[in-house]
Amino acid sequence: MDFLQVKRAELAKEMCGLVCILSALIEDKAETKDMANIMERMEQHMRKITEGLKAKSTQVKEKNVEIYVNALRQKWEKVKSNDLLNHLQKKQRLMPGKLEGALVDMSRSLQTLFGAAYCAGDTVKGPSISIHHAKALYRIQEMVQKELKDYKGFLSVKGERNVTMTRYPFFSHM
Repeated sequence: MDFLQVKRAELAKEMCGLVCILSALIEDKAETKDMANIMERMEQHMRKITEGLKAKSTQVKEKNVEIYVNALRQKWEKVKSNDLLNHLQKKQRLMPGKLEGALVDMSRSLQTLFGAAYCAGDTVKGPSISIHHAKALYRIQEMVQKELKDYKGFLSVKGERNVTMTRYPFFSHM
């Protein structure tokens, strides 16, 4: 594994760490004992992401990454201006609507940045993932759709008839 791959993996790890924190905050699953460290950890992740992608976005083909990095920074500032620190210090469970909206916006922005940095193809070289990986992803997608087909039907019936889960045949073991 060369140096650039290691650097990309480290950036992906930072992004995933920040996504995990944001998800825990949005879903109200953040540990109360960790509330004091959350803001500091988010700051560290943001710093590493922006610094790491700043060097990456200096190439002409990566200008869209720079746009997404700037958008993420703006969303982060919006989260801070909606008083995340105060919310965390008070260890409140109920989050103000504006703060929750800002966190959701930041999470979406981070996901978009991840997609632009790691999933977007190069217009000269073609897609950034190999044909083998694309085929594997397609097979996984087909398998998941096949497995969820029965469950989709169940949800349709349940929605129409308002039946309990124990009445449907493949939930008889419950």
